[in-house]
Amino acid sequence: AFLGATVSCARCHDHKFDAITQADWTGLSAIIRSTRRVLRPQDPGGKIASKLDEMAPLRHKLTEVTRQGMEIQQSRPLAKLARTARQLRHQIPSSEGVEVAPEILLTSFEDGWGEWLGEGDAFGEKPHSLEQLLDEQPAEVKGQHAANSHDRRPGTEGKESDARKGKLISPTFLIDRDYLLFMIGGGDHAGRTCVNLIIDEEVAYSATGRKHNRMHEVRWDVGRWRGQEARIEVIDDHDGGWGNISCDHFLLSDQSPEEMPVRSLIDQVAQEQQLDGDELREWVRLWPVLESREATTGPLRDGDLLLEDFSRTDSLDDWTVVGDAFEVLPVGEVVLIGRPRIIDAPCAHSAVHGRGLVGSILSRNFTIEHRFLH
Repeated sequence: AFLGATVSCARCHDHKFDAITQADWTGLSAIIRSTRRVLRPQDPGGKIASKLDEMAPLRHKLTEVTRQGMEIQQSRPLAKLARTARQLRHQIPSSEGVEVAPEILLTSFEDGWGEWLGEGDAFGEKPHSLEQLLDEQPAEVKGQHAANSHDRRPGTEGKESDARKGKLISPTFLIDRDYLLFMIGGGDHAGRTCVNLIIDEEVAYSATGRKHNRMHEVRWDVGRWRGQEARIEVIDDHDGGWGNISCDHFLLSDQSPEEMPVRSLIDQVAQEQQLDGDELREWVRLWPVLESREATTGPLRDGDLLLEDFSRTDSLDDWTVVGDAFEVLPVGEVVLIGRPRIIDAPCAHSAVHGRGLVGSILSRNFTIEHRFLH
């Protein structure tokens, strides 16, 4: 009731109070306004306390699990792995002069099926020669022969060829390189016209054709299975249109694609940073996946005005910065305050180095010419 009176009306008798001076009113108001108000929930029958007691064992269990998880995270060099992987991806060291192990040719079907096993009648008694392939196929064949279930050899009609089914199974081989490369063409029926890599009796990788008889190259990163045994299965299990598959020239190689450092460079950096080489390579391999999350910012529409997107590391030069808390973080940077996370859009962040720092940033002046500010 008293606080409902303003300074002006406190001088009259309209609020059932004796008139007081403005100084007295202000003093009393200051005391009341600065008093901390404590709200306490009503708990008839002690129901809240009873529920808290019931939840105590679960809370204790979750606390222990959380503590164990934190201990595991603290024992792993996650921040160093993330930052090193990002650096290797975005600033790939030169591989000039770096020795790369020679490639291993698993098969190019030049000597028949060899130790490969065949099931069904789709692939024929022997691989196709260049003369027996379709006109557009020989250009992509590495040698003189290729495996092909689209049998157009004399006496075989196209529809009959698509209707045939079968499988080729390679002998077991040791994965002692980081990549498996091969050529593939034919139908695009997942699991039915495909080449599979089998490790521990499970499909580790699978590739199909692109509804085209011309073959294209496939590269699988198999580095994380290095030292394990595997086999290849070529499958034609579709009897309709594009019910065929072709493949050739299976090769193991350590030569990495341009966007991926070679293993020897990763091992060198891992040794310098006191990290596990295999683990660092997995972080480097998967780094694009970590950065591929949908950004929180979207494309500008016609008429939109971009005030700031923090895409430049010196973006804050145009702002008034107070204190040491704020810093511009690029995409892919790791923040380990709270739940560890990877920045998926450039931003100005106030907890890069911890929550203890304080500060503020003030943008440059701008004219409001639009209805919304995003």
